[in-house]
Amino acid sequence: MNNLSNSNHDNGGKQAKERQPVMPRWVKVSLIILIALLLLFVIINITGIGGKHGPMRHFGQTLPTEQMEAQQP
Repeated sequence: MNNLSNSNHDNGGKQAKERQPVMPRWVKVSLIILIALLLLFVIINITGIGGKHGPMRHFGQTLPTEQMEAQQP
């Protein structure tokens, strides 16, 4: 009859102060997704699969405006 008041069987034998807080599932899933995306980003940049990026990507082989003005008669 007295086994409910002093029982430690429900929490694995540890007191409430000794148990470490458990991270919520959504935090674990978010961290896993974030780490996976970060690794994917690093792999794509290292291997060059993503292509050439940067501000000059959109200009192609055109000359800067200063050089174009200098070439005009």
